Amino acid sequence: MTGLNLRTLFAVMLIALATFAGVSASAQPADPGNRFDVMVADAKATMLVDPGKTIEKAKAAEAAAQPLAGRRRTIAIATAQWLG
Repeated sequence: MTGLNLRTLFAVMLIALATFAGVSASAQPADPGNRFDVMVADAKATMLVDPGKTIEKAKAAEAAAQPLAGRRRTIAIATAQWLG
């Protein structure tokens, strides 16, 4: 193989590796704390527009707070209950 063919092969392999690494990284579960924060922000955004929907979202956020630990869990549950 010539130097150009080796470089091309190497570039293709790097692209393939980067693609598969990106797929496996995105398949990792999100941090429960971040997921909860996103859910609370979403519930707050609907508060004045659709209070019924806000209550549903607050209940889902409370369920998402369950796997958190310690003080973070306590505050998250209280926040979700305040929203609902």
